[in-house]
Amino acid sequence: MNRYINAEQALRESEERFRLLVAAVKDYAIFMLDINGNILSWNSGAQRIKGYTANEIIGKHFSIFYTEEDLQDGKPPRELVIATEEGQYQEEGWRVRKDGTLFWANVLITAVFDEQGKLRGFAKVTRDMSDQKKAEEERERLHESEVQLERERAARQQAELLLQVRDEFLMATAHELRTPITALVGYTELLKRRLELGNLSVERMERPIQAVIEQAQRLERLTNTLLDMSWLEQGRVKLQRQAVDLRDITQRVLDSFTLLAEHHQLNLILPSSPLVIEGDEQRLEQIFYNLLQNAVKYSPNGGAITIELCAEKQQALIQVSDSGIGIGADDLPFLFDRFYRATNVSQHQINGLGIGLYIVKELVTLHNGTISVQSVPDHGTTFSIRLPLRP
Repeated sequence: MNRYINAEQALRESEERFRLLVAAVKDYAIFMLDINGNILSWNSGAQRIKGYTANEIIGKHFSIFYTEEDLQDGKPPRELVIATEEGQYQEEGWRVRKDGTLFWANVLITAVFDEQGKLRGFAKVTRDMSDQKKAEEERERLHESEVQLERERAARQQAELLLQVRDEFLMATAHELRTPITALVGYTELLKRRLELGNLSVERMERPIQAVIEQAQRLERLTNTLLDMSWLEQGRVKLQRQAVDLRDITQRVLDSFTLLAEHHQLNLILPSSPLVIEGDEQRLEQIFYNLLQNAVKYSPNGGAITIELCAEKQQALIQVSDSGIGIGADDLPFLFDRFYRATNVSQHQINGLGIGLYIVKELVTLHNGTISVQSVPDHGTTFSIRLPLRP
């Protein structure tokens, strides 16, 4: 009997010590709820954090600490259900003090069961995390500010790059236009002087007139190139598809390059069988012309240029190779970008607008094809185009 009384006394003393310990804790709100969520106990930490005295709050429902939005969402009873089913419920979220202000809380609700497994209520522990929340938000704000500054810096760099590209394009265009315009003015003035002198024999007129025609054609090609670039950007280029044998197109374009490439060695390798695709004949000629023009422009006199066609896995493979100045690895990813020119062209003093390969890429894409490039600086470049063969 004495042992039983001593054990009971020890239990009461232990419970009292625990109660005093809980009551003395000021950094945590620790209180008990009955099975319906009504508050049964209150410690000094709860009073400090939430603002209610024990007399004011005991007997009230714990939903008093929740925001209007959480109340409408049915959050308080749902938390008790989860705690009952899973043993506990934990989260971080906004809670309401007595004075109506909000604080960021770390909440733990633990279901309390008796020895028979019957639910007796809930133990609720709440910690005010407002300072930590503010610090976290400040870190996020600073991070977002850094990200925004980086975005703005990148945007400025992009804008500066675009301005530089635009200026370079305008300068290149002006240069490309000046040459034929200067020639046109010169030859027309020559014709005018000969007209004034009455010296207009066929022999003396033929060369300047031919030069005027050639420079006018050069201007027309330049204008068409600029228009093509604009139309491709706007999606206005429509293909006139028909059955086309790529061997015929390649041969025609190569024949037209006889004079333009008179200082280069042109090699053509064609398959014995037709290589037929569904394509726009004029646009396909433009693709071949641009690639050949590119090869001639960037290859030294005497350099070899090879055009090879073959069938490969239901595709037509077209390869245009040269032995020219090549392209650096850093330039390759941007080679088909509008206005882009490889970094080594300036040291070789090679003029251009940087839109020829852009047009080639877009036209190949319109034909449901792909284009790739392999290059070694000072050794040459190979462009490979793959187009679907006609079934």
